Amino acid sequence: WRIEQITTRFLVIAVSAAAVLAVLVAGAVSWRQFEAERQRLAASMAETARLNAIALQEPMWAINDRATRTIISSLAAHPGIVCAEVTDPRGRLLASTVFEGGCGMPSTAEPVTAQVSYEDHVLGQLTLWVDRGGLLSAARADARLSLAVFLALAAAMAVSAVFALRATVMQPLEQLNHAISKAAKVPDNPRPDDELGRVITAYNSLLDRIEAHNTELEDARTQAVAAAQAK
Repeated sequence: WRIEQITTRFLVIAVSAAAVLAVLVAGAVSWRQFEAERQRLAASMAETARLNAIALQEPMWAINDRATRTIISSLAAHPGIVCAEVTDPRGRLLASTVFEGGCGMPSTAEPVTAQVSYEDHVLGQLTLWVDRGGLLSAARADARLSLAVFLALAAAMAVSAVFALRATVMQPLEQLNHAISKAAKVPDNPRPDDELGRVITAYNSLLDRIEAHNTELEDARTQAVAAAQAK
């Protein structure tokens, strides 16, 4: 079947609205997934920091710098940790996965800290710098997937709406136009402005025919009265 102008306009509006809605929903879903993943990662890193802080209690209490450096160096193998360091209560660096100058403040990481204490004595602080790059990459991949899914659903809904519009509105309008055109005895206009324009054109033609018929009847009645009076 032919897609008429009203159907085309409806399709453009429906697809545009569906696309905007899909983007908004995909963004909201992706943001929730990102937040959930970020919280999961934060909880995992907090637990890692807590366990390593416990492991550092004995070496730091015994001032065993070698054991302290071994524990910190082992954190370099963790895939989510950019850098790890431990400092004393005055902030002096004791050990770090970066051997000179400590971790600093990596631009693509966020810190997770745990206090190292032994029998109510604060021995220092362990800081883990957690990589955010992998988390952001996963969030972007989830966002693209969610957007693709919602756009596909929106397109399917728009196409379904066009079929529904055609069945519930366009076909009845075409039938009404055909009936009016048949009553007015004028041919259907195959290229109107749109579906409503075709119905309006046919309806105006019907009114013109009715008016012409009424005029003919009035003229016939006038002639009949005049002929009767002439007798």
